[in-house]
Amino acid sequence: MWDRFTESLLPPSGSALANEPSPSGCRPAQSTICAISCRSAPSMTELKHAVDGARSALLGLQKPDGHWCFELEADCTIPAEYILMMHFMDEIEDVLERKISVYLRARQSAVHDGWSLYPGAAFDMSCSVKAYYALKLAGDDVDSAHMARARAAILANGGAARCNVFTRIALALFGQVPWRAAPLVPVEIMLLPRWFPFH
Repeated sequence: MWDRFTESLLPPSGSALANEPSPSGCRPAQSTICAISCRSAPSMTELKHAVDGARSALLGLQKPDGHWCFELEADCTIPAEYILMMHFMDEIEDVLERKISVYLRARQSAVHDGWSLYPGAAFDMSCSVKAYYALKLAGDDVDSAHMARARAAILANGGAARCNVFTRIALALFGQVPWRAAPLVPVEIMLLPRWFPFH
């Protein structure tokens, strides 16, 4: 199954990937996708094996007519932002809001009590703040168990002040943080000459 296209994506033999045997004491890979070992790079043979295994797994999921069917899913910031948008525009679809709330609650981590950017990932402050605030707007009681756990996780990780710029702008739109919490770039900066580093 190894082809020239896949081969073209790899560095030339002997450059970044080693073909030498594993150093003593390293555990061998325990799955089709190479397990992390104690050396810095897998051998070309291990890499080819991993790529072949991944390709086979993906082809095994292909439907008879040639397509694949997977859930199109983003992290929880997108559905949370949809609730925020409905409230900001004062055009709330109750049934949709309830469904999104169920989705957000189901994806709250049992490990760190917040929300992550992908399943099993670490706590993400911005995602957690948006999900928490969306659930609050949707009517979840802030003293309910899942909300209290989320709030404690957010505060334990530094609070909303540690959010990314987009989340701080969203919170400012709702009056939850002052506008000074979001960075300000004066529009006049566009008038600076082309040689200026901004451009």
